[in-house]
Amino acid sequence: RPRKFAFIKIIGVILNVLLVFLFVSVLPWLQKNGYGGELLQHYNIERDALTYILLSNIIASGISMLFLIPEFKDYEFKLHKTLWKKMMIYTLPLVIVGFGGMINDMFDRLMLPVLINGDLDFRNTQAGIYNQNFKLAALMIIFTQAFRMGAEPFFIKESSAKNAPQTYARIMTIFVIVCCIGMLSVVLFYDIWKLYIQAYKYPERTEGFIIVPILLLSKILFGIYYNLSIWFKLENKTHIGAIITIIGAVITVALNFIFIPRIGYIACAWASLACYGFMVLASYLVGRKYYPVPYNIPKIFIYLAVAYGLYFVHAQFIDNIADIALRILIGLVFLSAFIVFALIYDRKEFAALPVVGKYLRRD
Repeated sequence: RPRKFAFIKIIGVILNVLLVFLFVSVLPWLQKNGYGGELLQHYNIERDALTYILLSNIIASGISMLFLIPEFKDYEFKLHKTLWKKMMIYTLPLVIVGFGGMINDMFDRLMLPVLINGDLDFRNTQAGIYNQNFKLAALMIIFTQAFRMGAEPFFIKESSAKNAPQTYARIMTIFVIVCCIGMLSVVLFYDIWKLYIQAYKYPERTEGFIIVPILLLSKILFGIYYNLSIWFKLENKTHIGAIITIIGAVITVALNFIFIPRIGYIACAWASLACYGFMVLASYLVGRKYYPVPYNIPKIFIYLAVAYGLYFVHAQFIDNIADIALRILIGLVFLSAFIVFALIYDRKEFAALPVVGKYLRRD
């Protein structure tokens, strides 16, 4: 039931965001301007920010759970030992996968200020530069997580269909195209995204842009891995997924420990790319044995190569252009060039889609 799943998830996210906005922005503004009276007399967001953020999460999760009350109608608790054992064997490795994923995603930001050479101010500054530019790559993580929430139920639902592998392969290609558009939307319009990371106020943050294309590619690989990993869930081989994730986590930890003291936050970006690169390769090679899917690997490489080729050409092209409006216009031209390339190169695939498809079909 992917629609209900997606609806509840989206409602939960929206509520969480609105509640955080309420606690962090609206209530402090009301308090500052004399509204709220005794109700807001002891409100202190600077002191209790983390508490209110966690409270927002709890309230949003609780309201989401209310939507699941009908699922518990006429529910009777009964322990099915055989089924419970199967579920534990299946799901416990996925806990390891989740834990390893947290290491791969968070370890560099935690250890960068500890491992980098320099005094405390320098370490904090470098960590701040990395964290702010990482926020741009996090946009790709958000998309990947949203895709995962919708795609996994669909993949499982379609697994019994005869042409399921072909469907998975098509989704992978479309996913990569969308990721490439997302990547270009960040790197081609860095002048706009500077507002998001407050680089105009803190110019030193722009020096960290060098890691953004690397991090974006690592997050694209992260998304590709999610697509590939469906095989070990369908084939009850979740322990293999756990092994792959653990090795990926070891790669992340080792490379960060070795190279952060030498090259700083750049090591974090390359470690992330190496980690997810290994996980993609391992999952693809092992998956061919247990659940072969006819992924169009050459086409995926072509899309990534074209997208990053456009970025490199663009970077050279606007290097000496100071006018921001002109730089944004040129970025739109390069982004449009990729979209046109995708529509022409994969005309047959896009022609089957609603709305846009009618413009690409040949009579």
